Amino acid sequence: MAFLEPGTEPVHCDSLIDFIRYAVMAPSGHNTQPWTFAVGHSEILIQPDSKRRLPVVDPDDHALFMSLGCALENLVIAAETAGAQATPEYFPDDAEPGTIRVQLTEPGPTREDSRDPDPARLFAAIPVRQSTRRGYDGRPFSPAAIAGLEAAAAEPLVFTQIITDRNAVEIVANHAEAACQAQFRDPAFVAELMHWIRFSRKEAETFRDGLAARTMGLPPVPRWLGLWLMRLATGPKREATRTANQLRSASALMVFSVTADTPEAWVRAGRSFERSALWATAEGMKHAHANMPCEAPHVRERLRQALGLPGRPVLLIRLGYAEPMPPAYRRPLEAVIRQPGAESPPHPTASASDAAR
Repeated sequence: MAFLEPGTEPVHCDSLIDFIRYAVMAPSGHNTQPWTFAVGHSEILIQPDSKRRLPVVDPDDHALFMSLGCALENLVIAAETAGAQATPEYFPDDAEPGTIRVQLTEPGPTREDSRDPDPARLFAAIPVRQSTRRGYDGRPFSPAAIAGLEAAAAEPLVFTQIITDRNAVEIVANHAEAACQAQFRDPAFVAELMHWIRFSRKEAETFRDGLAARTMGLPPVPRWLGLWLMRLATGPKREATRTANQLRSASALMVFSVTADTPEAWVRAGRSFERSALWATAEGMKHAHANMPCEAPHVRERLRQALGLPGRPVLLIRLGYAEPMPPAYRRPLEAVIRQPGAESPPHPTASASDAAR
């Protein structure tokens, strides 16, 4: 990546493409990677890919827009580290619905205040951040670590609550257990989840998206066998117990809620989460989604009341210490970059693109 010295040279197209390389390392629900990018003159458009929606678990697309927010945050951090100023504009009237426009310019004397305490440190964490889907060792976080997470998460329209009290953790675990049982009793939810699991190595390398077996601690097997084993080995009670125990193993839980239930707030929640995840990664912490109680409407409201949240909870993550998992796949850039106004690219086939976490 060609880094820019502030005030010495403009942002060129090659640099904009490099920023997208880091944007696509962002997390997304079921690793659907529901984004496309269009490169203009000193600007990048981030747009939702409707073909990658999760209509069962995410019917209002709030998680999709949080995924766009995660990609946006990575892009902004990469631009800042390269010496550019990245200014997001949410859903401009002269663009397609759902578009986030990012203007990239040389920083001036009134450079936008960044909430990233150390953009270069967060930038270095982008390629190694991962959703680590295993139990954690329960070691407590220091007060300084909690304060660092809170500072990294600060974002307008977003309220975060970090939970370390064991009684409160148990309350959240019980809500997650109830939500998980409800979800796994829903055949549509199970079908959608199975659609995005890549059971074999060949399947994972062909699609380069979804939940590869290796990232979940499972051996790669043919799809027919994987489906049979999942039906045999999983069920509402078993999955609910496993999820609750993973929450109990965490050093801390972190809940993100939005004070305005709008797409912009959802994007901002994604930015808040991604900064927190990168800061945690830089500190040697692991994280993973445990979002069931935010996805099941009847449980979500009970969780909001139990925690005294000021708005809708949209994301629950667990944080702690653990050994890393294998990296997740990412689609190649040619599958996600399109010309402005062009249709979204088709679902990719085999690619030699590098894996990302």
